[in-house]
Amino acid sequence: KILGIIWFTSLLGVANMSPVLLKKLPLLNIPVDFGKNWRKERLFGKNKTWRGFFCAPIIGGLFFLFQKFLYVKISFLKEISLFNYQEMTVWFGVWVSFGVIVGDLVKSFFKRRCHIYPGKSWLPFDQIDFILGGLIVAFCFYWFKFLDIIFIIIIGFCLHLLVKFLGYIFKIDNKPI
Repeated sequence: KILGIIWFTSLLGVANMSPVLLKKLPLLNIPVDFGKNWRKERLFGKNKTWRGFFCAPIIGGLFFLFQKFLYVKISFLKEISLFNYQEMTVWFGVWVSFGVIVGDLVKSFFKRRCHIYPGKSWLPFDQIDFILGGLIVAFCFYWFKFLDIIFIIIIGFCLHLLVKFLGYIFKIDNKPI
């Protein structure tokens, strides 16, 4: 069951990481909030760009197609998966990844209202925003069991911390958390 949760959560993680991985791409490097403020604070912040907004669903959709391909080819994945990947279309991956990026935007809005600036960690919200956003959209396609939801959040949180720390070790990120 844990492996199936990790398998699903990897989709959320890839969608969440895609804006960071593509930050050198000059295309659409325009803040989603166009630099606008609300109550003297940026709506989302300069790091939330249209590039990330569009790239996350595209990269997430492509990653889901990869997951689906592996699901068909590797019988072990059929045994551990939370749902039948064959029954889902690419739109599942696209829309869930869109939910990931919207979850991140919603968190950023509230982070700015709390005067927590971009780059500063906001535990546990920085680690679960994308999971909650992705799960909410995933419910349009599949109803997860309650315990699966709890484990998706916990495991996703832990995986986020691990990936962030590895990014720090490999000098991709400048902060360990």
